[in-house]
Amino acid sequence: MHALHSSADKTVRQTFKRDPGAGWKLWCEQTSSRTVSLEIHNPYSRHCWSHVAPGVRERIDTFSLVKASPNSFRTRLEEALRAACTEAGGLSLLNLVWRLAEDPKTYAGSPADFLETLDALLAVAASVRESGPLGGDRSVSALLHQILCGELPWTLSCLFPDLKATRAATGNAKEVLDAGLIDLLDGGGLPHASQLGLLRPLLSCWTRCLDIGVRVEQLPWKNAAQKQYEWCVRQTLRLMRKNGTAVLSPPGDVVLSENRSGKKADPHVGAFSDMMKTALALDRDPNDIEIALVMFPGLRTFGERRREEVDVRTLPQESYFSDWSGMAVLKSGWEHDDASLTVVYDGADSPARRTGPVPDVAPFGGWTDAAVVAELNARSQTLSSGPWRTSIRFDDQPVEPDASRKKNRVGCALTPPEIERHWNVVCEEIETAYDYLELECALSHHLRLQRHFLLMHDEELLLVADAVLPEDVDSHRSTHAGMIEYELSFPLGNTVHSDCGKHGKRETELLLIGPPVPYGTKEVPLARILPLALPEWKSVEIVDSQNRATGRVGGTLDVENGCLVHRLWAKGSGLFAPLVFDLSPARMKQPYTWRQLTVGENLQGVPRDLAAGFRLQFGKNHYLLYRSMTSTANRSVLGHNLVSDLLFARFTPAGQVEPILEVVKEEEYTGSH
Repeated sequence: MHALHSSADKTVRQTFKRDPGAGWKLWCEQTSSRTVSLEIHNPYSRHCWSHVAPGVRERIDTFSLVKASPNSFRTRLEEALRAACTEAGGLSLLNLVWRLAEDPKTYAGSPADFLETLDALLAVAASVRESGPLGGDRSVSALLHQILCGELPWTLSCLFPDLKATRAATGNAKEVLDAGLIDLLDGGGLPHASQLGLLRPLLSCWTRCLDIGVRVEQLPWKNAAQKQYEWCVRQTLRLMRKNGTAVLSPPGDVVLSENRSGKKADPHVGAFSDMMKTALALDRDPNDIEIALVMFPGLRTFGERRREEVDVRTLPQESYFSDWSGMAVLKSGWEHDDASLTVVYDGADSPARRTGPVPDVAPFGGWTDAAVVAELNARSQTLSSGPWRTSIRFDDQPVEPDASRKKNRVGCALTPPEIERHWNVVCEEIETAYDYLELECALSHHLRLQRHFLLMHDEELLLVADAVLPEDVDSHRSTHAGMIEYELSFPLGNTVHSDCGKHGKRETELLLIGPPVPYGTKEVPLARILPLALPEWKSVEIVDSQNRATGRVGGTLDVENGCLVHRLWAKGSGLFAPLVFDLSPARMKQPYTWRQLTVGENLQGVPRDLAAGFRLQFGKNHYLLYRSMTSTANRSVLGHNLVSDLLFARFTPAGQVEPILEVVKEEEYTGSH
């Protein structure tokens, strides 16, 4: 066979010269034996299940059902080639390649038919490589580009290393795979927010490539790309719920679960679990194995490591911020009982942004921003997952993002240009005691919206607060004042519902209730949400949006159509809307309260549209929250002098204020502490 490379077995080449039929038979036997010796047993029938939808899975099965005859194989191959630019078609081609390598004589028939099949497969890779996403055509997804232009020729070169055509394609395949790991990830293993749904499929693709590469003693990429692969394994663990599904994925897509006996109960557990075990075996970082032992239900040992030997206090940093990806992961620990908040703020058109429930009533109407998508997990439950919709009106006029004032950000080259990036990072901080993220969005009507996320690990508290501010706060008292109407809504988790508390509708806070724990029958309180801008008890003046003559802050905190909805309205130049999530199970039965405080400046009280202060109490623990809505000023709250933009502090037993987080303007202070 003239297509044999000079590195092919000498006996095979000589036999081909003497008797082509005998040479073909001998080459097929050697190829089949080599394929079996790899001991992978067609990974495309296993690892691809870790991410494909049931409909795609059925389509792959249809493509891949090949009877032991050349005609059946060619029919399926032609179908897969026609559908090559679909996920089912691309994975089916890989499945058929393994069938061909396992028994080339049966499935190909003759050398001419085999070479024709090989040319057709390589032609698909070459065609997509020229027009794929890295070349500018967004009709081919980044995943298909990696599968068809990287994995397909790489697999052919590993299974048929003694052919000229596959040898020639090896370099291009390695180049595509190497570029994919470098260009599709942020340097820490995380894809852009617009590609977040491809994290597991891409890892599955790269794991198959590395698995077969290690077995033939040839890496599919350079060392820098290998490091990105290892980081990608960790990011996949970081963004995993307890049931095995990915954070921000549809809640019904369950692939991993645990029954009361501790055994895996879900029928699809093998796919994702097998892929991750293979990836961890190929990962050079032992920390990832320890993280997997902590996070995977039912996984007690891996290699020589045992779950009981893992000290969670020595594990690597849990939280991760990436402005390149447009994402932030705030985590109190690697265990699923620990609180975690994942925030996507780049406006990516992800499924989590497009779907999800919406409130029954949107009284403020006008523009609604759903660019921020977030998921909150605590105590092994998903408390909320989906888009955070924000609506604002100023003097009865809808407020919208002001594109002329938004800052340019460096993002992923594959992000569709039509996606608006309204939000920019103002401040981010990862510390032992807390994780903090502050975002800002420029708005019309000379306004801006700042959003604060503060997860306090030891305190088991989460602060989510929006501040509607005038564009210019340099003046001590802004003349830009009017009626501000604000609404924030986000969907609750499927297994979570709300309880208004022991006094029913009289309380303004909400209690989130989750399902019973294993072996239990009673529902479990997961979090208490306190709307600090509102009083503890509802009144007509506070709830009635038409009663605005007093200028007091009014509003509600309710659950509508599966969404938590926070509404506020007030006259002034600014509005501060803080929500505090108490995530401590030990505090659920303890007394609690909060109060709005008077902020003083020059022996006078400061209006709440210029500065706001709050006191919180959970049992014996007391906290102070302060937010300035103007330029720097020397103010006092409860006798504590402040020049801060934002302060969240605890009171010591001696009555001293001990800051947990204090943010000061850049011109007065170099950062946050």
